[in-house]
Amino acid sequence: MALTSVLRRLKWLQWLFPGQTDLEYEQAFWNTKRQRHLASDHSHGISSGFEVTEDAPVSMTVSVAAGRAVDPSGDDDQVAAATDVDLTAFIPGAGSQTVYIVVYFSLVETSPYVVPELGTSQNRYYVETPVVQAQLAAPAGDVIELARVEIDTAAANIQDAANPDDPQDDEIDMRYRKYANTKGLSLQVSVGAADSPLATVTVGETNCDFRDIATALAYVNVLTRSETHQVTILVFGKANGAFYTPGAVMTIPAYTHLIGVGKPTLQYIGLAGNLITTSTGSRFEGFEISVDDSWTNVVLLQGAHSVVRDITVRYGDYTSSVAYAFKITNSYVMLEDLKVLAFDATKGSR
Repeated sequence: MALTSVLRRLKWLQWLFPGQTDLEYEQAFWNTKRQRHLASDHSHGISSGFEVTEDAPVSMTVSVAAGRAVDPSGDDDQVAAATDVDLTAFIPGAGSQTVYIVVYFSLVETSPYVVPELGTSQNRYYVETPVVQAQLAAPAGDVIELARVEIDTAAANIQDAANPDDPQDDEIDMRYRKYANTKGLSLQVSVGAADSPLATVTVGETNCDFRDIATALAYVNVLTRSETHQVTILVFGKANGAFYTPGAVMTIPAYTHLIGVGKPTLQYIGLAGNLITTSTGSRFEGFEISVDDSWTNVVLLQGAHSVVRDITVRYGDYTSSVAYAFKITNSYVMLEDLKVLAFDATKGSR
């Protein structure tokens, strides 16, 4: 039956004999309360688990670990055991195509019993049975992305990405996973009375919005930003001192703060030009940068009112007379605690 949008909780009284409608209202009360809480007070995404890994031995099948996620409607998808997903059917006839591994909420009716008066059977229970599957359609609505794979026509095996920040064809790409309890946060950062509201997104290996900096920058680039509506990207250091390897030079968008937590290392190999460029009102803080001998300038400060602080650049011999670790092309910038040091093999490979 269609229940009213007004929530009703049964008042249990002596001489009250509740019927089907009363019990449906009672059930709807608690279900709706839970959904509203999860949808409104938590951001949607993966709460735990649901890592996608290669099969053992490697094949066209991937393994999806047990996990829990919350969809935008407030339903929580919980899968108790690992699930194997076969991608063989998605090998294209030519070129390549993106395949998405997803989870979504589902209810399945179970426990049938016979109703003599009806001359048939009906099911006694609904059982929550989230579906883990592969599909070609990009996830939308209440469908949560766990990973994606760009499958080539010559694919024989699906493998873990050799470089998780830059997966290749037939490698598992988990950069676009969204995690619950992070993306929906809007923080007021109050150091002084004039500070602006900051929307915050995170980059890291686990429980973050993004796995790589380039994807986070692309996301922020489409947001409306201004002097009074700024965005912060927090980049967390990787386990065991591993480093981020940006595949292209990057520009920090206007009114965007790119801040390292735990002094993560950015390693640039074989990239020419200005590796990192600031824009108006941007901030670049808390990173160590390891570079080879291809670049023009490591950090180019060209945005007015931009801030660069607590940055360490490590590089070997470089003979170009026009190359700088930090080059300023705008008078209205702030610099603090910048270092240029000799190359250290423990801070990145050459």
